[in-house]
Amino acid sequence: MSSCKTHTKSNEIYQFLNKKTVCKLLRISINELREQELKDDLFPRGIKSGMSKQCGVKYRYDEIIDWHLKELARRQ
Repeated sequence: MSSCKTHTKSNEIYQFLNKKTVCKLLRISINELREQELKDDLFPRGIKSGMSKQCGVKYRYDEIIDWHLKELARRQ
């Protein structure tokens, strides 16, 4: 299964990443991602990819990158 999906809505194209890919991109573990979601209100929220409990969570690539750049700027 691909870790990256593309979705088009109203002339906008969004690229979605699964948790594993987000962790690789940010160089953090799954547990650190979970902690980040809980403690940081500005961290992008995941989007369920279906209705069942077992469906994966996807994150918008642009939201993850924007958040990461803001975090880097804040730390400098």
